[in-house]
Amino acid sequence: MKSLSIKFENCYGIRDLKATFDFSRKGNTVLFYAPNGSMKTSFANTFRDYSIGKESSDRVFPERKTIRSVVCDGREALNPGDVLVAKSLDSSKDDYTRTSSLLVNPTLRDKYNSITEHLQDLTKNFLNILKKSAQTKKNIPTEISLTFTANENRFQYALTRIFPEVEDMTHNPFPEFPYDTVFDEQIVAILEHSNVKMALASYIDRFNKLIDSSQFFQRDGFTYYNAETTAKHLDRSGFFKAQHSLNLRGKSDQKIVNDSRELVTIVQAEQKRILADDELVESFKAIEKELNKNIKTRTFFNYISSHPEIIPNLANLNQLKEDVWKSLLFENFEMFKNIVKEASYVKKEKREIERIARNESSEWQNIVDTFNNRFTVPFIIRIENITDVKLGAENVPKLVFSFKEIDDGETKVKDRFSRDSLYDVLSTGERRAFRLLNLMFEIKVRLKNEEQCLLILDDIADSFDYKNKYAIIEYISELSSFENFNIIILTHNYDFFRIIKKRVVRNICSCYVVEKQNGKLILTNPRWHDNIFVDDWKKNFQKSRRKRLASIPFIRNLIQYTNDTKDEDYKKLTSLLHIKEDTSCIKEVYLFDVFEKIFSKEVEKHGDLSKSILELIFDEAEICYMETKESILLEDKMILSMASRLKAERYMIKRLKDHGGCTKHNNDQTGRLLRELRKIPSEDKAIDTIENVILMTSDNIHLNSFMYEPIIDMAIDDLKRVFRDISNLSA
Repeated sequence: MKSLSIKFENCYGIRDLKATFDFSRKGNTVLFYAPNGSMKTSFANTFRDYSIGKESSDRVFPERKTIRSVVCDGREALNPGDVLVAKSLDSSKDDYTRTSSLLVNPTLRDKYNSITEHLQDLTKNFLNILKKSAQTKKNIPTEISLTFTANENRFQYALTRIFPEVEDMTHNPFPEFPYDTVFDEQIVAILEHSNVKMALASYIDRFNKLIDSSQFFQRDGFTYYNAETTAKHLDRSGFFKAQHSLNLRGKSDQKIVNDSRELVTIVQAEQKRILADDELVESFKAIEKELNKNIKTRTFFNYISSHPEIIPNLANLNQLKEDVWKSLLFENFEMFKNIVKEASYVKKEKREIERIARNESSEWQNIVDTFNNRFTVPFIIRIENITDVKLGAENVPKLVFSFKEIDDGETKVKDRFSRDSLYDVLSTGERRAFRLLNLMFEIKVRLKNEEQCLLILDDIADSFDYKNKYAIIEYISELSSFENFNIIILTHNYDFFRIIKKRVVRNICSCYVVEKQNGKLILTNPRWHDNIFVDDWKKNFQKSRRKRLASIPFIRNLIQYTNDTKDEDYKKLTSLLHIKEDTSCIKEVYLFDVFEKIFSKEVEKHGDLSKSILELIFDEAEICYMETKESILLEDKMILSMASRLKAERYMIKRLKDHGGCTKHNNDQTGRLLRELRKIPSEDKAIDTIENVILMTSDNIHLNSFMYEPIIDMAIDDLKRVFRDISNLSA
C-alpha cells in the first residue's frame, strides 16, 4: 500500500478528521502524538470496527451522521481483513486458533491425517454395523470403553485388549440381543432392587439344580444355552451329511444321533422339561410380578419370557454386558480384526511422526523463545501440546507457565503455574507483556502468509518499564522493515513518541501531532522532537517573548549544572519562579543579559525591555488562556504553569501578611506557604484552588531539556482551568 486516505466524522470522540498518509516515499510507518482525550482511542476503535465490519458512531450523540471512509492508494476501500488493531494490549481474551498454523509441519500433518482418516473411516463403518447388530441408540465407543476400562474415551484400547478373547470364541452366545431393552437405565435400576434380586436368585438356584439333574446338559460345556446352537452349527458344517453320527452320553444311557433334526428335537425336549418345572415356573411368576409395572419393564419382561435362557445372566449385569459386546464383536469378527490391526499400525506410525515433530523447531516456538529472551518478566512460557498442534490433532496450543524468582542470587522456579494464578501476581506491565505475545503470534501468521496488513498500535508500550518498552520499540522497528506491513503508531506519551521517531520512523514528515481547532482534528508535523530548548527556544529566544519567558527554568537549570545554587543568576531566576522580594523588580532585559552570559552569544535587543518579567508572564498566560485552539506547545503549557504558581504564591503571601503569618521560605516555598495558610480560618476555597495549582504545576516548572514529557502529556485545558481559578481567586 502506497497511500491511505481516511475521513472520519462523528466516530466515537472524533468529530472531524480528514488525512492522507503517504507510505511510498516516507517509509511504511506513521507516528501520532495525541494527548489524552484528543483522538487516540477513538481512532483505534474506529479502525477496529472497520476491521470486523461493525458500524461506528458517536457514543455521546448517536443521532449525528457518521462518515467512515478508508481508501487505499486513492482508488478503493481498504480490505477490512487487512486491518489489525492492537489497542493498549488490554484484551484479556486470547484466541490462538489462527496462530496455531505457525506450528504445523504440512508434510507431517498430511501423513498424520492420512493414516488417521483411514482408521476413522474403518471405525465409522464398523460402528454403523455394530449399532444395527446391537439394536442400540447409545454411543458405542463410550459403551465399550466403560464396559472394559474405567475411562469412557479408550475405545481403541478396549478393542485391542479384548481381541484375544473374542478370537478364541467358537460361537455367538447372544445373537440378536436387544441391547437398549436390557441395559436401559430404568431396567438396570429395577434389577438392583432387593425384591427383584431375591426373585432372580430363587429362579437361578432352581434352574441350576435342574441343569445338574439334566440327562444331557451341564453347567459347563454342553450347556442349556449352547446346545441348540451346537446342533445348528453341526448342520451348517455338513457334519451329518458326511455320514457322521453323534454319541450323546446321558447320565443313565447313551443315544446315537444321526441327523440334526433329531439332535434339535432332543435338545428342545430337554429344554421344555426344565422350563416346565413347577418350582421354576413359580419363581418366574415372582419375577413377572416385579417387572409388569410400565411399558419399559413390560418390554423387558416380554423379551426374557421368550428368551428365558438369558435370565440366569441377569444376576451379574457387568459380566453380561462384557459377554454381549464380545458376542457382537464375534458376529462381526473380520471387520473387528481389521480395525484392531489398523489401529496397531496407526499407533506405531503416529509414534514415529510425533517423535520427528517433537524434535523439529517451529515458528511458534521461536516466538515463545524470543519473548522469553527479550522481555523481562517473572515467568517463562512453554507450549505443552506442541506435537499435537504441529500435527493438526489439536487447534489450540496450551501454554504452561513457570514463575521464576531470584533469591540471594539463586533462581527459584515454580512450574505449571495456572494462568489465573499467574495473572494475580503479575503487575499491569507484566500482564501487558504477556498479552503482547498473542499479538506477536497474529503478526507472525500474517507475515508467514505474506498478507497485506495495516497495523494500528495504540499505546502499545503503556505501563511498561523502560527495558520492556525498548524491547517493544525494537520489535516495532523489525516490523517496519517488511514491505507488506504499514504501521500507524498512536501514543499520548511524548517520551515514547520521541524514541519511536528516532529509532523507527526517522522522517519527520511521517510524524504528526494532533490538535483540536473548533471541533476539527488537525494533524501537523512537530516543530521540535528531540531537544526543544536547542532545536527551538534557543534559536527563537530573541524573536518570541513566550519562548523567552518559558526558557527561564531551563536557563536556571543550566546554571545549577555548571555552577551551583549560590550563583547570583540562579537566585535571580529563582525569583522569577517563586515570589521573592525582588521578583517584581526584575525587568525583561535581564533575560537577554543572562542568555548572553550563559551561551557567550550576543543577542540583538529591540523594543521596550523595561517591563516587569512577572507582569509579562501574567500577560502571556492571559493570551494563552484566551486562545481557542487546543495547543500542545510546551511554551504555552510552561507559561500557564509558571503564572498559576506565581499567582498562588502572591495570594498566599498577601493573606499571610494580613494575618501575621510567616512568608519567607528557602525551600519548598509553595508547599510551606500553603501549610501556613491552612492555619487561617475561612480559607477552604482558596486552599482547594491552591492545592490544584501545586498538583498540576510544581513539578512541571522544575524541568530540564532532557525530561519535559510530563508537561507535554498534560492537557492544556487542565492548565487553563487551574489558571482561571487562581486568577479569579487573586482578583
